[in-house]
This record gives sequence, structure tokens and C-alpha cells, in this order.
Amino acid sequence: LAQLTVVGIGSMDGSATIFHSGILNSNDLLYLSMQGAKGDVLSHFVDENGCLINSPIEERLISTSMEALSKLHNVIGVAAGLVKADAIRAVLKGGILDTLITDTDTAEAILASDHAE
Repeated sequence: LAQLTVVGIGSMDGSATIFHSGILNSNDLLYLSMQGAKGDVLSHFVDENGCLINSPIEERLISTSMEALSKLHNVIGVAAGLVKADAIRAVLKGGILDTLITDTDTAEAILASDHAE
């Protein structure tokens, strides 16, 4: 097993790398948004509670599974920017991260929205 795993967290913004680079297209973005996706980890899209969204995209993905990721120790999520706040919050709720690295403004936005709930 890995001693340390670092993962990025992607947003559901059209400028997110996975969409901007053409890996997924605008139809995929729309479909995932309609399914309640808030962001992704390793291209696994999650809802607001950090639960995996089953979709045709998931079926064709070659990546470490969310189940396997959740069993790893020292999983570090790296993401910054207010556009990623919802995605980060969702991934945190999913409980797969041990550590989060982000910027101050994004951390404050996540904490503020958690206190508003």
C-alpha cells in the first residue's frame, strides 16, 4: 500500500481541467450536473455528500476506485480557489481525505458555508 497519496479535487465549472482539456465534453458536464455532481476526485464525480455518482462515465473510467481510495492512509487532497469550494466540501463529507491543502480564502468559504447549514 502507498504510504502517501496526493489527489486533486476538480470543480464542476466548465473551465475545470477535465472539461477544458476535452477529456469530458459539455454534454458530460450537463449530465453530471443534473445528477447532482459537485466535483471529482481522480475523475470520480461525487454529490454534495461525497457519495459516488454512478454514470456511464464511471463505467469507462480507468482509475483507482473510490472504495480503494477510502482504504488508503494519508490521502492528501489539494485544491484551491473559490470555484472549488463546493467540490472540496463534498469530498470532505465523503471522508476519503486525511489532509486538505488549500488557500485561506477557500478554507474560509468552506467553513462559513458549513456554519450556515
